[in-house]
Amino acid sequence: MTVLLDTHEILDRLAETIRVQGQDCDRDDTFVAKNLLLLKEAGLYRAMIPEELGGGGISHSAMCQFLRELARFCGATALTLSMHQHLVAVQVFNYRNGKPAEAMLRRIAAEDLILVSTGGGDWLSSNGEAERVEGGYRVSCVKHFASGAPIADIAVMSCAYTDEQGDEFVIHCGIPFSDPGVTILDNWEAMGMRGSGSHSVRIDRVFVPDEKIPLIRPRGAWHPVWEVVCTFAFPLFMAPYVGVAEAMKQRVLELLDGTRAGAAVAASLGEMDNQLRIAQLALEDMIRQVDDGRVKPSLETANRAMTGKALISIAAREAAAKAMEAAGGRAFMRRSGLEKLFRDVWAAEFHPIQASRQRELAGRIMLGGTPADLAD
Repeated sequence: MTVLLDTHEILDRLAETIRVQGQDCDRDDTFVAKNLLLLKEAGLYRAMIPEELGGGGISHSAMCQFLRELARFCGATALTLSMHQHLVAVQVFNYRNGKPAEAMLRRIAAEDLILVSTGGGDWLSSNGEAERVEGGYRVSCVKHFASGAPIADIAVMSCAYTDEQGDEFVIHCGIPFSDPGVTILDNWEAMGMRGSGSHSVRIDRVFVPDEKIPLIRPRGAWHPVWEVVCTFAFPLFMAPYVGVAEAMKQRVLELLDGTRAGAAVAASLGEMDNQLRIAQLALEDMIRQVDDGRVKPSLETANRAMTGKALISIAAREAAAKAMEAAGGRAFMRRSGLEKLFRDVWAAEFHPIQASRQRELAGRIMLGGTPADLAD
């Protein structure tokens, strides 16, 4: 059954509850499960799936905007939702371009499944050890930063594999969290995005049949799959950080309302706004490039997305620092509302790839190289 979504109505209805519950989870170091279940009940987890497959049919740009706005109320909730959405976005692109994805998308919509990415630190080389057995592979690894793991249904992951000739590959697959070989390590005790449940996940000799492996690629080499992933995924998981930085601007202006700002405070506010605008422009460029799925992913579009990611990470943190500076000592107090936002925005840097690596990557591409030059 097709679900028609009004994301503005959903946010208007749920925003205050999400904000309060998100604050409680941050304070108690607990997962924002209640917030995510509210969004699941509202149809957000199947929102990007085409209507003909049972989803809400909303666009890539609309989801980016929703995540950006949601993050103003709870960054951890928005970020965790984005981890599912960026995986769906890639599958929607595959479906629209004649690649096998229809069955998976129909299943996600029909069963309201939650996907979790375990590739936060994998990049081109991945980790772990896959053993070739009759009919498939036995996969063993530990994956970190699996945001949303406590309520996830499927881990979308990769694992390193060495064949009998000593050649190295990476296999891609999905593994159900219900498998007895999957363990959530419950180790997410972080500075920011505390409610995101980004625990490490241990996968111990889980059998994956050959027919469930959509891709085997050379380890460490650049592969076109990354052109799709970078182009489509990066705007979705970076949108929440722009929303958090926007929330900091709003909050510091509320704190300063009615006060007479001196030159130093005014200068801090001005620089905050300048940096925030850089982050906003970078996000808007990333979204515009996707063109709601009409883009043809390439090394160029991937590079542009990674550049946008770095610009957002740097500028959002600079904007956050200036917001704290403008508010003065009270910003250091939890009751100010700025301290949590400041911690959350810092997590942007730790998504792949980090700003220092991005700069080197961009330079190597300009000289005719590929991101494989940065493989671990």
